[in-house]
Amino acid sequence: MKKFGMKSLILFFMLALVLSGCASKETATSKNGSSSSKDNPAKSKESTNGDTIKIGFIGALSGSVGAVGQDMKKGGELAVEMINEKGGINGKKVELVSKDTKGNPKDGIQAVRDLTQQGVKLFTGVVSSGVALAIPPVLEQENAIVMTTAAGADEITGKNFNRHVFRVSDNAYMRNTSAANLFYKKYPNLNNWANFSPDYAYGHASWDAFNNQMKKINPKYKVVKDSWPKFGATDYKNEIASILAAKPDAVFSSLYSADAITMSKQAKPYDFFKQIGLFVLNSNEGDISSALGKDMHPEWSGVHYYAEAYDNALNKEFVERFKQKFGAEPNGYNSETYVSIFAYKQAMEKSNSMDTDTLIKTLEGMKFDSVTGQREFRKEDHQAIKDIVWVKVEPDNSDKGWKVTEIEIVPGAEVMPPLN
Repeated sequence: MKKFGMKSLILFFMLALVLSGCASKETATSKNGSSSSKDNPAKSKESTNGDTIKIGFIGALSGSVGAVGQDMKKGGELAVEMINEKGGINGKKVELVSKDTKGNPKDGIQAVRDLTQQGVKLFTGVVSSGVALAIPPVLEQENAIVMTTAAGADEITGKNFNRHVFRVSDNAYMRNTSAANLFYKKYPNLNNWANFSPDYAYGHASWDAFNNQMKKINPKYKVVKDSWPKFGATDYKNEIASILAAKPDAVFSSLYSADAITMSKQAKPYDFFKQIGLFVLNSNEGDISSALGKDMHPEWSGVHYYAEAYDNALNKEFVERFKQKFGAEPNGYNSETYVSIFAYKQAMEKSNSMDTDTLIKTLEGMKFDSVTGQREFRKEDHQAIKDIVWVKVEPDNSDKGWKVTEIEIVPGAEVMPPLN
């Protein structure tokens, strides 16, 4: 009996070990055979949290371009509010969750990681091209999508293309090729140009597009000064003086937000804008003009969107609702994030899916209505085909201190970058 009892005890422990192993294996594998969240978190996380669809806004909410990010976020907030008023997306409520990138690539990467841990698979925003170029590997790892709404570097949808990235706004090639065509046509006698652009990806991409196109279309075109201040610089006086010394007919600049405001204030004592025949600033959504007020100078401004340029039902609703919610006229930073949320909505409703791969395939080649008319995500590179808008801004005696005196719209299809 004693010998039989020992054998029974050994068999009991062996059986317990086998059953324990089976239980562990069953826990690590889901019913459909996929690995657990611990083993493969990117595959196991859901894009929805119960009855809520989370969309992550990532943008610079502080720092030198923090005002841009705050404006972008407002557009997203309004879109989510309006969608939820009408029942959400496929019966699910939408929630916008935000993370500050500070315009820094490292913070941008961390923002994506933090929000994917909260179940976010769809992102919008991104002010800085540096951030937009840094996050695709993380998006791919986490099986997520971003729809950039302001970052303009060509590489984002060009040589650094990643299928997890879409751009709802225009790019540097589109905007600045259109600038060369437009301003050579309007001002054919202004041949000597200076460049005054920030020394980072978007600045170089902007100037390359403008400069290369001018070389093609104007046989008398000449660059008399090429200035590259640091992105986020606080002192532009040396560049201002050196550009004036070169005596250009016209100046092209891709400074924006706080950088453009600082430069403009420092240029005024030099009579900078009075000494040149034309100033082209490729990014001024009214934020720069409003900040300068009665000190605003004459310029042609590139914008994502200008409210008075479009007479359609979607734009009228957007302008009305934005004014109600925020007490101000919407600008291009507001509009592009707003448009991106509705593009996601159309893709989710069209596919009836939240699966990342399904949504990517649905977005590719998708045409969608927007506040600026119909847009289309080019299938090959995920770049939106959209209008390019330029406005002429001039000082006046109103309380605001400036007004828009002319609007030019260039169809995006005319200036799309060639596929490589």
